[in-house]
Amino acid sequence: MRCVIFILTASLATSHAWADGHTLHNSRLTFLFGSTTTGYLTADADRVDAITWVNSAGVAVANFITQAVPECGDPLEFFGEAYGNAGGSRPYAVVRGVASNWTGTGASKGTTSIKALTACGASLDATTKSSYELFTDKNLVNALKITRSFSFITGASSGDMRVYLARVPLANYPMVVYPDSTNAVQSVTTNDCGLNCVITDWNGKWMAEDTGAGQGIAIFRKPNAAFPAEITIDYDSDSASNASAITLITPAAGWSGIKVSETEYLCFYDATSWTAAHREAGVPPTGCGGVPH
Repeated sequence: MRCVIFILTASLATSHAWADGHTLHNSRLTFLFGSTTTGYLTADADRVDAITWVNSAGVAVANFITQAVPECGDPLEFFGEAYGNAGGSRPYAVVRGVASNWTGTGASKGTTSIKALTACGASLDATTKSSYELFTDKNLVNALKITRSFSFITGASSGDMRVYLARVPLANYPMVVYPDSTNAVQSVTTNDCGLNCVITDWNGKWMAEDTGAGQGIAIFRKPNAAFPAEITIDYDSDSASNASAITLITPAAGWSGIKVSETEYLCFYDATSWTAAHREAGVPPTGCGGVPH
């Protein structure tokens, strides 16, 4: 077990003053991708290095990022990865050492492309394109939309796949909250899932990484009947992180040679913007009302 951990914070979301890397921002959210100020290389433009969110009280919250020790210029574990269901397992798509190109389309949108099929001495199972979008509409101002498209190589590894890891500090966000197939909201302590807990009794709509007191990041999934999903609950000791995520179930014929597109929304919330009553009713947080639900 490695014991060196880097926990990054950020300045107020209203300043947009972070140097280097690629920054997306609106009035409530700021995301910094691939910054050398962290000591890591900028070749990985999918790596999120800092986030701030202005909460319901007007206070900037910046405790969303944790990263592990460096390998090949990247953290061993970071916010924004895509790989298999078990810790570090295949298929590999966005992992340490990837080289991705950023194409910015203004303050609110950006696209990355990973074309080389190698990363940190390992082969990848897919080339990946990711698009990121923030919104000015008050109905979506607390949400980041992420669409990932994978082109799997012939002979790609089998295995269920976490498409986007919103990797957060375990000390800050120790809980996973989700609605089961009856729409009843369930809570799981992430520390209880060192070998991963797979949640199949899920309504397919959302999951959240939560403080235990009603603040965190909810992940809403755009319906995609072609690729059913479940939830992986997991923590990683190297980065002291909650690495839980929505997980695509391996197709019967495997991933070999197919294309997959997945859209998810990261919704930032607190106990004011997302009450327990709204969760139980399946209503998204304030500022995320336009997400699929």
